[in-house]
Amino acid sequence: MPRKQLDIIMDLFIAQRDDNDKAFIAFGEEYVRYLIWKKYQFKAHEFEIIVDQIKQNHIAKEVQDSSMGPIIDRTLFGDEITNKDYPTKEKSPYVWQISRGAQVDFMQASVLLEYCIESKRKRFSSYEFPAVIGYSHEKSEGFSRILYFLGLLDDKSKAPSKLAAIIIQNDKYFEDIGTLWILHYFIASDSKLIIWNRIANNLIPKPSFNYEDAIQLLDNQRQNYSLKSFTTHLRKEFTTCIKAYTESNFSKLNLLTFDLASSFYRRTQPYLVPDEILLAAIWLFKKRYHPNEVALEIKLLATAENSPGRLFYLTDRYLRDSLDRLRVKGYITIESFADLDQIKFTEFKDWLEVVSSYYKQKLT
Repeated sequence: MPRKQLDIIMDLFIAQRDDNDKAFIAFGEEYVRYLIWKKYQFKAHEFEIIVDQIKQNHIAKEVQDSSMGPIIDRTLFGDEITNKDYPTKEKSPYVWQISRGAQVDFMQASVLLEYCIESKRKRFSSYEFPAVIGYSHEKSEGFSRILYFLGLLDDKSKAPSKLAAIIIQNDKYFEDIGTLWILHYFIASDSKLIIWNRIANNLIPKPSFNYEDAIQLLDNQRQNYSLKSFTTHLRKEFTTCIKAYTESNFSKLNLLTFDLASSFYRRTQPYLVPDEILLAAIWLFKKRYHPNEVALEIKLLATAENSPGRLFYLTDRYLRDSLDRLRVKGYITIESFADLDQIKFTEFKDWLEVVSSYYKQKLT
């Protein structure tokens, strides 16, 4: 069900006030969809013509601005003003806050991704997502960022990723344990996502932990953020991460439980990782952290930061047994030289191909 007419019109006025052409066009298109939903086909057509004209004017304006070249500032006497170039601060690739009040919700993810896939478009405006999932614009922005870090949305175009298309086709409601494990690994192994990455690598493997442990773990980040940002955003991101594993479908992984008596989060016995999903994670680990390596040491896969063994919380015995089953299937070879055990890939070209193969095997 679309948003109320008055809400859309208010956003149109705000976009006009802020001289935000892109937002105005997005809300105009949303209003056209609203009129179609109300079965005002003729009025919808009239508004669509107007919105298209505004869109064309906006495109023409952008083309004109780009063709005019740089504008030269001059004094009253016609002399060119020389502006001193100051070095710009390079934007850090690391992310402290992502959720903006949103939580991991796979039911809403299914709704949004299905909407995007059925639209068959290559680009989406973040202004149209609130109408689809019923969130405020700010919360919708946070939710789309969560989907980006889960590997389900492109950051710039907001279009569904190849992984999203594979999952929606095979596991629309994100219920399969393999789906949940690969999504967990995708977000947890991203070292740019400071809080979630450190919690997954350092706190969840412990028998128990609480919020105070998270503060100590991230204490060396204080110098990079204001006091308010460190305390407030750390608490929010910690809550988003923990709720994902205790309240969303990620809870099926059986990683954490909350002990009300001690107010500690305790490790439980994780659900076993399917062999093909482990292989997909190994491919992703190689792509992110060892792209030029031909072979990967089993010790590295078992214990290294962001490795599948560490983030799937596997015992050494289970990891080696799983790798041996993958060897028997012909997906990898295992080579031993003295104390060095390593694997080489003999099948597939990337991790997404392995994920697709996992679903195909389940259906046959």
